[in-house]
Amino acid sequence: MEIVNKVAASGLITIDLQEIVDQVDFEVVDIRPALWQGLALREADLKSFTEQLLTQDFSGKVLWLDIPEDIVVPQWAYIWMQSKLYGKTRGFFLGPLIEAQRSFLKSHILHMETSDWEGKRVVIKGCTDHRVTSEIQMMLVNRLLPCVKSLMYGEPCSTVPLFKR
Repeated sequence: MEIVNKVAASGLITIDLQEIVDQVDFEVVDIRPALWQGLALREADLKSFTEQLLTQDFSGKVLWLDIPEDIVVPQWAYIWMQSKLYGKTRGFFLGPLIEAQRSFLKSHILHMETSDWEGKRVVIKGCTDHRVTSEIQMMLVNRLLPCVKSLMYGEPCSTVPLFKR
């Protein structure tokens, strides 16, 4: 008697948000060397620091800028750095690593091509870690509902049906 893998033969497509973020190379940008007296960020120092950053190869990497709470950084500094690094990275986010990972996932969902799931049976993988929040999963559901044939949550062998066309 031949053993048949019914899950593999089912045609289900699994989207694993945790796997997506695990495959990304995140690199921290430490702004401390650019601080004036270790306390504040001045425009000239930021420009010099950013010019040094631009000499590095960040292609394929997602950068995250983690700013200590006890330093003074002008609000425009973040978006200035982002504008200079535009096109040289896979993304640029602010905050601790976990927030950068969540922001990356949100951006990924907003920009993903949905034609791959048009008319398909899709499972959003459950049992993810703390980087994949309910909010992020809800964003994915909103993105998929207009195009999928059916949408489920969980593991391919044990799913919760969410939607069926």
